[in-house]
Amino acid sequence: MNTTLEIESYGQRVSEALSSSKYDEVLLYCRRAIKANPKFHPAYMGKIQALKFLKKYKTAKTELRNLIQEYLNTALHWEFLFELADLFLKQKKYKKAKKTFKRVSENSNEITQRIQGLGIDSMMKEEYEIAKVYFGSICYKSPRKYDSQIGMGFCYFHQGKFELAKKVYKKAVLLKEESDLAKVNLSLILACEQKEKEAEEMFKNQLAGIPARRIQIIIIMYYKVTLGRAKLKLDRDVSQEEKALYKIQYDGLKFIMDLLVGMLNKEEETVF
Repeated sequence: MNTTLEIESYGQRVSEALSSSKYDEVLLYCRRAIKANPKFHPAYMGKIQALKFLKKYKTAKTELRNLIQEYLNTALHWEFLFELADLFLKQKKYKKAKKTFKRVSENSNEITQRIQGLGIDSMMKEEYEIAKVYFGSICYKSPRKYDSQIGMGFCYFHQGKFELAKKVYKKAVLLKEESDLAKVNLSLILACEQKEKEAEEMFKNQLAGIPARRIQIIIIMYYKVTLGRAKLKLDRDVSQEEKALYKIQYDGLKFIMDLLVGMLNKEEETVF
């Protein structure tokens, strides 16, 4: 058989085996593809994925370290390094995962965008520890650092770690002076700490002059969704401690939502 056709045939079989969760078959076809063409890197990727699913982490790590060295100073080097970071994450070695993702972030804007997306996905699934690894690994020189700080603060907030959330949002303001969302979130933390007067003062001082359109975006894209999710949490069958935290978060979000709506109404009255 023609080598190219043989590779394509193996590639199709690998895809079918992956979609059917037949990981031993994936390994078989990947090994055959690599034998036919040792430079066919998608086969290495398929092999690594199968080893991860089979929890053969030691073998996967050895393979990845060899590939990282072999493809030094190429785009594939960073792809394989990303896979190594993901392997550490699956093993719950969060410090190693964060350190390795950070190396990738410092050298590949494209993969940094992927890391950011994975952080958001994990955050929405309420996998906050995993999300924090992704967000925390995005390097400071990246244009996505501001967004990652907002995501990190969101995770701390939902874990009830308000002081840490506050620190992160303050860093976000330093990264982007016109950071109205970070400033709104700082007011939210004060509201959750039952410092409503301080929260309202900060809200009015920091956010004066924001266009009505921007207020609408914050309400629709962030607080409306977040407030709805917080309300659903109140009905969960959880411990009293968790219920108390959810109530604090809901009350704080409701307080800020009311301020936002009031501010929007005032802006609209001014316009008309």
